[in-house]
Amino acid sequence: MLILAQRQAVLVAKQAASLDVLCGGRFRLGVGVGWNEVEFIGLNENFHNRGRRSEEQVQVMQALWAEPHVTFHGKYHTIEDAGINPPPPRRKIPVWFGGHAEVTMRRVIEWADGWMPMAYAPGDEAKAAFDRLRAMAEKAGRDPASIGIDTRTTAGLGAEAEWRDTIRFWKSCGASHLTLVTYSGRGHLRRIEGRTLGDHLGAIKRYWNAVADLL
Repeated sequence: MLILAQRQAVLVAKQAASLDVLCGGRFRLGVGVGWNEVEFIGLNENFHNRGRRSEEQVQVMQALWAEPHVTFHGKYHTIEDAGINPPPPRRKIPVWFGGHAEVTMRRVIEWADGWMPMAYAPGDEAKAAFDRLRAMAEKAGRDPASIGIDTRTTAGLGAEAEWRDTIRFWKSCGASHLTLVTYSGRGHLRRIEGRTLGDHLGAIKRYWNAVADLL
């Protein structure tokens, strides 16, 4: 996932298309709006309109992926009969919005293929948020089943039995994807004890072996 409003939309569209070509059309792009104003100041970008800009950026990228020649006149972007090359193999790259605010859910429903609310722990708060997204989608006339949900699970906390319970919970909520990490916590993240690449790969393999039959 990247903070789209800190980047040029056309450049991201080109980079994403190139990655999609390299991975045979399997790439999906996660985007967020960011929270750290200092980063935006350092990049000479406006922190306060980042959400609105990201909406238009997604529209620009989707047009460039879909058509060989694009003319676009928006509030933040102007393109006159231009395109990118190579295009993505499917002429489309799935866009997934990250975040937890209701305005993010609205953007998911209007512009995206999926939602990535990575900060929820298994529990009632997450279930209520997923239900809220589906209700908003139905009200907007979109099939909730067309919206993927990707949340985070971790090999950095608990053991095999707890990992299996976590997978069962997310499946019961209707999550379509899970992102496995090797750290835990919110804000100040705590990683696994091991520091080497082998330690992290080993943790991922142990998790997979414990839950693979549930997926």
